Amino acid sequence: MFANQFALKTVSPESAIMGHAGEVPIEMPGCNHKTICRFESENSMPYQRVLGILQEVTEEITNKLIVTLQAEDLPCLASLTFQSMSHRLSSLSLLQPETCKWILFHPSFKYWASSTTATNQILYIKGHPGTGKSTLMSFLHRSYLQQPIQYRRILLSFFFHGNGDALQRSQLGMFRSLIVQLYKQSLSARRIVLSAYNEKKPGSGEAEGFWTLGELQMLFQRILMSENMGDKEVVILIDALDEAADEGEKAATQLLGFFHDMTDALLAKPRKGTKIKICISCRQYPVVAVERGLQISIQEENRRGIETYVASQLSRFVHGWDVQSRTLRAEVEKVIVDKADGVFLWVARRLKRMAKDLNDGVIAFEDVKTSLETESSDLFVMYEDILKRDVDRGVWEKALLFMQWICLSERPLTLIEIRIAMACDESYMQGEEERIEDSRGYVKSDDMMKKLITSLSGGLAEVRNGTVQLFHQSVTDFLRERGIRTLFTATMDSSIEDWTDDRILGTSHDRLSKSCFRYLGLGEVAKIPVWATGMLVQKFRDVEVQFPFIRYAVTFAFVHAERAEALGISHEHLMGLLEPPGQEIKIQYDPEEMIGRSPSVFESWKMIFFEKNPIDRTYPGGGSRLIHVAACYNLGSVIRQAKEMGCSLDEQDNEGRTSLHFSAWHGNEATSLLLLDLGANLEPRALSGETPLRYAILNGQEA
Repeated sequence: MFANQFALKTVSPESAIMGHAGEVPIEMPGCNHKTICRFESENSMPYQRVLGILQEVTEEITNKLIVTLQAEDLPCLASLTFQSMSHRLSSLSLLQPETCKWILFHPSFKYWASSTTATNQILYIKGHPGTGKSTLMSFLHRSYLQQPIQYRRILLSFFFHGNGDALQRSQLGMFRSLIVQLYKQSLSARRIVLSAYNEKKPGSGEAEGFWTLGELQMLFQRILMSENMGDKEVVILIDALDEAADEGEKAATQLLGFFHDMTDALLAKPRKGTKIKICISCRQYPVVAVERGLQISIQEENRRGIETYVASQLSRFVHGWDVQSRTLRAEVEKVIVDKADGVFLWVARRLKRMAKDLNDGVIAFEDVKTSLETESSDLFVMYEDILKRDVDRGVWEKALLFMQWICLSERPLTLIEIRIAMACDESYMQGEEERIEDSRGYVKSDDMMKKLITSLSGGLAEVRNGTVQLFHQSVTDFLRERGIRTLFTATMDSSIEDWTDDRILGTSHDRLSKSCFRYLGLGEVAKIPVWATGMLVQKFRDVEVQFPFIRYAVTFAFVHAERAEALGISHEHLMGLLEPPGQEIKIQYDPEEMIGRSPSVFESWKMIFFEKNPIDRTYPGGGSRLIHVAACYNLGSVIRQAKEMGCSLDEQDNEGRTSLHFSAWHGNEATSLLLLDLGANLEPRALSGETPLRYAILNGQEA
């Protein structure tokens, strides 16, 4: 009987396995020790080929999918990684993971997750703001990490963050993050990325700006299309696609097109290769309609999870809840779940207030149901109610300033930065302050600022990863669409009611721009020591220690002005503020000429801007005037004012470039047409010989 049982096998099943967790024995009918592949020697090519594959597999297994980093890897990884790369994912908590488990059993997810069915398919998890999409994606990420190690599976993820910095919300940041993860999980990917890095002649630039978006897209696709990736399964989790934006423009459509093109290319390959499974979460709107792929509507599936969450929270945080009648508890829980309509965020915020009211005796258990039935479950209504109810009327003006900074800043601000930014407002400064501490609005410590954040926002903002952020993207949307207007109306005279939304947002950006310039006008900033060439004696990072807001002010002062101008706010006042009449302003300075006077605000901006970006030739250099900078930032009102004040439209910087060169380089069509209408020369030549048209072509702009 024993002989019959193993008649077709060389050895018994017990002796053929090693007993490790996750080991999968595979029978090989017809094979035995006599017919097994043999090699002439360890130097034979077939042997070396097999050995190489085995070494790659075993190294990935023994290192748990993390490639051992060598000295040569560090510069390459430094060009791709960024500090906030995983901040959004790490900030998501799973206090109630049982509310997410339903997705593992959903038919669409099970079909997508199966290794034998949905190859190279995209699964969309769609839902309204506040339905818990990011929490669900975080749960899926954790679920994959907790599965047994499989060397053939690679897990990649990126969580877009609309309230985060530029890389957290851009395609560039996503591809940099995904490639870093591939680099660390696959030797094949490591070789491809390292080779591409070395081909770019490292040392010619810093990490920022080293890779272009197009290069990263091609590199990412090249890795996944590589034959060396074998038949690996790559799972890609992309959260909050609707928050993806490049230079203020939504990027969801372009990314969807990229992912579909990539999966199509993989399906068209003649040989079986990498299997890609992409899961994307996004809002129902404004992301483009999805005609391909699998879909899960989270609102329709959230009810059971919300029921569990509501029962748990009421039992834990409401004193005496468990002794109420079963009928009353069931009725209250049902009306909360019905009112939520799948929006987890509304439930979480509303339960917190309800628990406080019940515990404080503000409302009776018997009245909760009636009170809830008359409420709106609209998040914007809830946020507006929070501003009006929880923010003291006496601080509404300061609350408006705080919300403008938190909502409209180009990146999240640290505690010290928000303290300085608010202190630079014209309502607190007289214009002759030596130090920022002289401002009437300066908050003296981070601890005081933390308390103010809660009182000025009603809890809608928080400190996260060292920066001040709104607690959810829907709060940003609310402030832009309604909240800033609400605070504007409450703090200004009645004439504000006739203002358009664009005018309110434009005025807000203009306020931030002026604050940045006001910071550069401080006496202590003007005393930053300079050489005869105008470059800083101190390195820029050393300057930042003394002046924590200087990087933001220099980088984004004109950016806020540009955004305000696009919304209809004129900036003619900048000519008088930044370039006083009759004063010749250039980058180079004569130390004797500087004796007895401080640099103008524009001089300070240029000194620091070019110390911060010494190799950035896309902006005006030595000998530049405000009209050159205005052309870079689409400030048509400044150009008109400069023309009226007698400034030549064809004035050249030290490299022979005119305003038209810079507007053409940056693709500012409206500004280029304005310059030509005002009489600018169409074909001026820089010292290098390039015309504005050539500049536009060099930077990929349409002629």
